[in-house]
Amino acid sequence: MQYALRPGFTKAVRRLFKRGGPYRKAAEKAETVIGRIAADQPDPFLGFQLTNHGESRIRKCRKYDLTGRCRLVTVVDDDRCYLLYVGSHDDCERWLEGNRGWEPRVDDQGRLVSLLTSGNDLESDTRVQGPGGARDWLEGPLYVRLDEADFDLLLEGVPRSIGRKIEAIESTSEESEVRQLAGSIADVRQRTAVHDVLMHLRRGDLKRAEVRLVEFKGQLKAPDEGAKNGVELRLVEVDPEESEKFKHFIRTADYADWMLHPHPDQEELVKAEFRGASKLLGVSGSGKTCVVVKRAVALAERYEQDVLALTLNRPLASLIEKLVDNCCHAGSIRRRITVRPFFVLCQEYLREFEPENNRLYDDRTWKTEEHIDEIWREYYRCETNNRDAACMQPVHDALLAQKIDAERYIREEFDWIRSAVPPDDRERYLGLERRGRSYPLVRDHRKVLLEGLAGWEEKMRAIGVTDHLGIATALYRHLDRLRPRYRAILIDECQDFGTIEVELISKLVEEGT
Repeated sequence: MQYALRPGFTKAVRRLFKRGGPYRKAAEKAETVIGRIAADQPDPFLGFQLTNHGESRIRKCRKYDLTGRCRLVTVVDDDRCYLLYVGSHDDCERWLEGNRGWEPRVDDQGRLVSLLTSGNDLESDTRVQGPGGARDWLEGPLYVRLDEADFDLLLEGVPRSIGRKIEAIESTSEESEVRQLAGSIADVRQRTAVHDVLMHLRRGDLKRAEVRLVEFKGQLKAPDEGAKNGVELRLVEVDPEESEKFKHFIRTADYADWMLHPHPDQEELVKAEFRGASKLLGVSGSGKTCVVVKRAVALAERYEQDVLALTLNRPLASLIEKLVDNCCHAGSIRRRITVRPFFVLCQEYLREFEPENNRLYDDRTWKTEEHIDEIWREYYRCETNNRDAACMQPVHDALLAQKIDAERYIREEFDWIRSAVPPDDRERYLGLERRGRSYPLVRDHRKVLLEGLAGWEEKMRAIGVTDHLGIATALYRHLDRLRPRYRAILIDECQDFGTIEVELISKLVEEGT
């Protein structure tokens, strides 16, 4: 017997655990089931009592009684058991009502998916998504949320008089109207598909609507022995560590719960081996940070050597640190993972190489506690009798003529220069392609900017403060002293790192796989 979890099952156990009292005891009973599965015991539900009443809303459903009138909802189909939900009696009723017709399926890549279907009899009281009030209230017809070719296929052969009415269905339409229109389609299989897709869209669940469409096109099949992990269903591994991970999550995880259930494509990247440096690209929200966290843990476990996770952003580094804490249930692995904002890492090395300048490498002055932004404003506006920035007046005027915030743009240009070229090779900037910078600068303007940059760096030295790029520049002077310290380094938001930063980082790791 194989066992599979919905990610929502784990979250539901955690919610019970946090409620305390008899609910916590119910959560611990659910933990017992996972522990027995991970230990490969023949009957994980030994000693558990089935509820007195059967369950007709989901085929092959079995409900178990837990402490405190709680229930554990499963489906047993062939040689696989699906753990779907756990909660109080009322919570389970709501979940079952909202998931009528749930069935496991396998997509064309062999991955487990969840399918919600109303069955073939629309005249019964069966609902695909619970009460009619469950809707998203978005304006406009529902069908426009689908791929046009898919919608055409869904309504293929349907009389135009019915098709026009279906196209007019919105989230504000009543459930009875959807059922009546779908029920007027002659083909049983087609009318149930139209009904289910519209009901999913009415609730705003585009993903379930698309899965239902895929099923209608004949691209889903019943699960077989070779079924793999999917986004919504994850096989429970026979491994004692699996039980420990589950317990650790139940007791510690919160906003980070999704990190313990990566998408199968992410899981492949976590485990993959690359020859040398590799870059992972993806839009915001696609899970790159998830890969960083899980891969850091996997590498520390695989090589039993130190791994470094870096980013420029302090809050992001703090988030990654917490996520690593959530993912690491074993202390020895956690101790091998270092998470740092890049400039904090630079500060640590500079304290080692230049202990006498410890106060200098901070983003606040040790003399007056002025913030670096205030010092920049003072320098740029030529206050306190310092006229070093006056040489940049032509660039300032040219930027203002283009309606560009000159003070901000020039400071960003300084950062770009210091990140792109070493401090002893700044003349190269005069002919360098400025990738990522939208406003062109002529050679004469670049010359005065280099002069202004020299004045800005002198201003910081005189006051006894440096900014982040100054810290990287200071560490660059010790480039030859840096030695490999980590087996692997992962950089989140690597597009924010420049040439200087990457050159420094590359010194901290050996070349190789």
